[in-house]
Amino acid sequence: MLHFLRDAESNFDSILLVRNGYLVLEVYRPPHHENEDHSLMSATKTIISVLVGIAIDQGLIAGAEQPVVDLFPDLTFENMDDEKAAITVGDFLTMRGGLRWSGINPQQILDNPVAEPAGTVFQYNRNQPRLFSSAIEQMTGADTLDFAREMLFEPLGIAVEDK
Repeated sequence: MLHFLRDAESNFDSILLVRNGYLVLEVYRPPHHENEDHSLMSATKTIISVLVGIAIDQGLIAGAEQPVVDLFPDLTFENMDDEKAAITVGDFLTMRGGLRWSGINPQQILDNPVAEPAGTVFQYNRNQPRLFSSAIEQMTGADTLDFAREMLFEPLGIAVEDK
């Protein structure tokens, strides 16, 4: 890993390595430093996916095979057909939902037509966290951040500040 860190082509801001509860490596690539905020890119998708897993464990979501449109029973979606009805939570979690991607809320996202059969083509998108965040808020009656604090961050001893 240290060879990678020295490579001029490697792209990172910082790396912290913890082993057995001890910080054993802390590296910042100039001009970055320990007191700055860092871009976390897809960390939001990971956290939301974990929260979906917690919601499944709590019985709020039936499982990865549950149709994603069923998470929003009060909405009616455009371009609805058997293919769209069959898209599962798991398809969305793995970014293989098959929809054309546009929109920022569940209505707009799920109104999109099917472009590929679900589960067949990976398409990176930024809407998955918004979709599942809305579902979590609807099912729990809590803000997604509050749900994350209570069910994930606090049990792990992670303090989360409001920005």
